[in-house]
Amino acid sequence: NRYGEPLPVDVWNVHNFIIREIRGEWGADVPPGLPGDPQQGWVPEDDCTHIDMDVFDGQIRAFRQWMKDRGQQDKPLMVSEYGVLYTHPVCDGQSMNSPQAVQDFMVGTFDYFFNAKDCDLGYPADECRLVQRWMWYSLDDTGNESHFNQFGALFDPDALGIRMTGEVFRDYCLAHLDELAYPTPIS
Repeated sequence: NRYGEPLPVDVWNVHNFIIREIRGEWGADVPPGLPGDPQQGWVPEDDCTHIDMDVFDGQIRAFRQWMKDRGQQDKPLMVSEYGVLYTHPVCDGQSMNSPQAVQDFMVGTFDYFFNAKDCDLGYPADECRLVQRWMWYSLDDTGNESHFNQFGALFDPDALGIRMTGEVFRDYCLAHLDELAYPTPIS
């Protein structure tokens, strides 16, 4: 709006962590552009929401709607960072602070990215997929802080070796080589 023309964008990049948005507190800050001067954006109902696939999908669709509303639907969307940041309580009888919970979420998001399509919102040049590229967090942040989830890292920088989640990542990629070679390049 400031310059009277659309933003010259080739690719949109977002982070898709499911974390609270409260100004000046832990989590994310309040997204710019919300009406007024809010001190709070979205706040999850509980910590179990951090790895909720319905919320994850809702955030992607909300951003794709934002893109569409601004004439940007014909641009690729890259989720340049997402993952499991912090430890969790017991949710639905299962401890969320476990390698299995993190790995299940990671694999679930991979399947989502490959399969989530919506021709009303998605990128037409990529069979209406909602997301064209993504990057898991983290390669090597092993979570030395007590509140940080230690199971998200793919590689151990101290031991110089692949971690359990890295093995799951590798095995998934090897099993999906054909899908990983997208026919539509991002220029």
